[in-house]
Amino acid sequence: MEVVSGQPLSQFVAARLLRPLSMRDTGFWVSDPVRQGRIAEPFRAQRLILPKLEMSDPRRAPRFESAGGGMVSTAMDYAKFLRMLLNRGEFEGHRYLSPATVDYMVSNHLDGGMASGPSFTPGPGYGFGLGFAVRREGGIASAIGSPGEYYWGGGAGTYFWVDPKYDMFVVFMMQSPRMRDAYRPLLRSLIYAAILR
Repeated sequence: MEVVSGQPLSQFVAARLLRPLSMRDTGFWVSDPVRQGRIAEPFRAQRLILPKLEMSDPRRAPRFESAGGGMVSTAMDYAKFLRMLLNRGEFEGHRYLSPATVDYMVSNHLDGGMASGPSFTPGPGYGFGLGFAVRREGGIASAIGSPGEYYWGGGAGTYFWVDPKYDMFVVFMMQSPRMRDAYRPLLRSLIYAAILR
């Protein structure tokens, strides 16, 4: 994206996605001192995402802007993005992606042999689209959901999923890498148990 656009990734994403969707509190870091006071952080003992990988400080510009992770946001900004995806590329009367593009993004692009084994992060019953784990079928995954739903989570614990069958998306903002695997399936169970249709 940087080579084609001639812009740093943060500028390209801001111009093409964040500003058009009015996602004012989303970026690769929080430079505004006033907004820095709103940063939710884990307890000191829970800053490790992996055994030797500590969470980065969102107050400092990262050395490398990753197109696959590392952004900071708010629940409301995240909700705008997910509403746009759930609406197949449209948000508040404006079209950002074509329905065909969103459908392609949330379709499984792996064959059965690649989407298996203990190292496959999305888990049993899931494939992978363009940036999302995609539920291929019902009854195989360890957590409740619907075929066609898609999800992903952040290293520090944030998590979302979109379930078109129920016209629903969920944003879960948590800063606890140690507890993410415990709370994510619990949250799913609680939300689906509350659906009566």
